[in-house]
Amino acid sequence: MVTSKELYKTFSADFKAERKYYFAERGEGMMQAREKDSGKIFLVNNNTKEAWELLTANRRFSFWDASAVEIASAFDLPYRAQRNAVELIAPYHFGINEFKDGVAYVSWTLQPDGRYYADEDGFGMEDDDEINFYAFIDTQANILIPFQPMDESLMSRYRQQSLAIARNREEVPYVCLSSEMTIPVSENTNLEAHREKLLKIIYGMMFQFGSQAHNAYKHEEYKGRLGIFTAFNPSPKHYLSMTIMGIASEDEEGKYEITIITALYKEGEEPVGCGTKMGTFNTAEIEDIMSIEENARMILDDFLESVQMIYSGNIPKQ
Repeated sequence: MVTSKELYKTFSADFKAERKYYFAERGEGMMQAREKDSGKIFLVNNNTKEAWELLTANRRFSFWDASAVEIASAFDLPYRAQRNAVELIAPYHFGINEFKDGVAYVSWTLQPDGRYYADEDGFGMEDDDEINFYAFIDTQANILIPFQPMDESLMSRYRQQSLAIARNREEVPYVCLSSEMTIPVSENTNLEAHREKLLKIIYGMMFQFGSQAHNAYKHEEYKGRLGIFTAFNPSPKHYLSMTIMGIASEDEEGKYEITIITALYKEGEEPVGCGTKMGTFNTAEIEDIMSIEENARMILDDFLESVQMIYSGNIPKQ
């Protein structure tokens, strides 16, 4: 597999001549590159002399997998837009915006305005509304805030969060702020009333986790550890979270020990949580398990029971 340093070398000789690629400055030493013949899109970092292929010639994500998308936010979209989100296809607009303080947002059109389909006389126009997803990335093409719908207010709040994550990716988690994918903190002890929303969020997590397992061979960091984290409350200072965690088995090569971890975080206090082991599986088995909607109900029931134990203080010893 070509490294980011090796890929950069293929661009460096073409920066001025632009024989093979188009280049667009994106600030702070960053560029977006597009291959003229294929339409492939790359992020180029002139400071570290690295580059990453983001879109292939067939307009599919190549560096990112479904863990880069809030899949739950796509479930209620029109079918065509939903399939583009789930299958990680960008047949329309895809672009990297200006970097500021080391982060930038990426825009991805899942469905164009209906006028996109019209000819010059207006025939063929459809009633479709334009649907866009956005994400925040750093200068190493890491997803800081996953792809999802954002209005101006949400984008501004996510920018602030992305800056904090970029400064300390190991310690600062992404916390979802969208009301469509969160539960108010005040409802933490009344989660049963939000079962349908929770099922959607959890099934989205499962899909993301299955995608991580499928792409484990492409990412060095996935070979020993898989993980999808979701905060159910839109408050970084007080939230419930779930993590689907996979740790490489010491006894069975190529398999991961899967654990569902539920935790409560309060600012200034130690996190409180508990875990449930699902078993040990290879990547193909993980994909299969995480694609079954009924398993989302089992995980939800375990989550609700775990939350009840956390708030009652009746957490079993590990």
